[in-house]
Amino acid sequence: MTTEPQQRPTPFVIARQIQPGGVQSWQLQHPEWMVAAWGPLWLGLPIARAEQGLRRSTDGRAEGVFDGILLNDEQVQQRWQARGHELTLGDHRQLAIEELGAHGPRGLSDLRWHGAVAMLHRAQGVALLARDPLGVGWLGYQHDAQLELFTSDPRLACEAVPGGLAVRLDAKGWAAQAVRTAAEHAPYFRDLPSDLLSADLETQQRELVARLRGAVRACQRGCGGLTTTGPYRHEISTSLLGAGDGGSGVATALGLDSLSPAQWPEPTAGPRSGLWPKMDPPEPLGSADAVDRRARAWRATTLADVELRQARAQALDRDQWLLAPHLDPAVLAWLGALDRQRRAAVLSAVVHAT
Repeated sequence: MTTEPQQRPTPFVIARQIQPGGVQSWQLQHPEWMVAAWGPLWLGLPIARAEQGLRRSTDGRAEGVFDGILLNDEQVQQRWQARGHELTLGDHRQLAIEELGAHGPRGLSDLRWHGAVAMLHRAQGVALLARDPLGVGWLGYQHDAQLELFTSDPRLACEAVPGGLAVRLDAKGWAAQAVRTAAEHAPYFRDLPSDLLSADLETQQRELVARLRGAVRACQRGCGGLTTTGPYRHEISTSLLGAGDGGSGVATALGLDSLSPAQWPEPTAGPRSGLWPKMDPPEPLGSADAVDRRARAWRATTLADVELRQARAQALDRDQWLLAPHLDPAVLAWLGALDRQRRAAVLSAVVHAT
């Protein structure tokens, strides 16, 4: 099993020029970006990352930039191995572009991921853009009379594209539609596993640790190294993560359920504009009690569009990934299915065990 050591995050800009000179005007204001024609569109990458960001599918029909982490990278790699393709497990960029190049928006349903992606189907001249369903990654949108663009760089002035949307962009404009996440990759159980509710505390603790460590290993493979220190509250312990010293990524447990059922703050993110389709929250609210409803609403708005955006911008300033293995949908599904009193006991046991 091989990985690509010390990969660095590669934010992208995808632009549609409305008036001549719009791209050139934008680039003059952002000289740190390299911008080039990308089919009928324009692709911008940081000059320092232009060489490593772009990937092309093995059939040559699609190319794109994956600015994120595949949490089910092993399953994706195994699918492609079964088709006779030897893809590197740690090259999440290539794995994602292969999957989306082969299946288009439907391929998003088979990914468990954090981040943003932009892929161009060269023959059709159409780009696919998306943000992960939980909004852990960032995708923003801005437009004026000359230019409209989408970006995975949270430092640029733009409004949030909701997580879980697939955006189809070409020279004439764009359209967005919600993507249904496959049941096995959702952040909740549509049907509760019988062994979950009947398991004792120790068994539930072991399962939580296994899911967390699986997410951490995927993060380590995808970014080439992981450090667990950063200026973010609610850090996960190094012993729990099993992370090595140094690396290109910083992990945060921002948004993790507290060990005691404290009152979660009211969501503070403003309402999204009418540009986007109406979206259901990634974690269902109707079946949750009052405390869980508030926590889930906060994660879907303030956490995704305010706090994680700010934390990601800080990490990019230091040329690091912002990683949240505890927000792996597989971890959230397990925790969310537990009674809150049992959930607090499971989390407390995990912390004390480390």
